Amino acid sequence: LGVDIGATSIDVAVTNAELEILGHITHPMDVRAGPVAVFEQVLTMAAKLRASGFADGYDGAGIGVPGPVRFPEGVPVAPPIMPGWDGYPVREVLSQELGCP
Repeated sequence: LGVDIGATSIDVAVTNAELEILGHITHPMDVRAGPVAVFEQVLTMAAKLRASGFADGYDGAGIGVPGPVRFPEGVPVAPPIMPGWDGYPVREVLSQELGCP
């Protein structure tokens, strides 16, 4: 599963092992709504892709956010356009919610 959180929209895509896109959804979303609201939308989008038959489950997930990230911990660091995101455990939350690394 690939997730791209932009400043004004979210893109979620399912790929196969060769990284060919099998399904893709885009949804308008203001990143300033905060991490809880944004992740609720990400999970809704992932569930829609799963329900559409593009995936039974997810073997792994990758995520991008529009701000600086401390990669070892997977957390945003003082992102200028993302109030409420500083130190939010992006990697951990996505992994726990989807049940995959």
